[in-house]
Amino acid sequence: AFGPTRAEKDRETATIVAFSGLAAVLLLTSGAVVLRDTRNRRRTSGVS
Repeated sequence: AFGPTRAEKDRETATIVAFSGLAAVLLLTSGAVVLRDTRNRRRTSGVS
């Protein structure tokens, strides 16, 4: 046998894609939450 088989390579690529996708989703959601929090805080700070 020479090198990893095609199935192993495909599985590795799928894992990398899944991890990067998950990381992107986490970054986007956390960024949106932070943005919304800062906006809400700024708006409510003027009222109170």
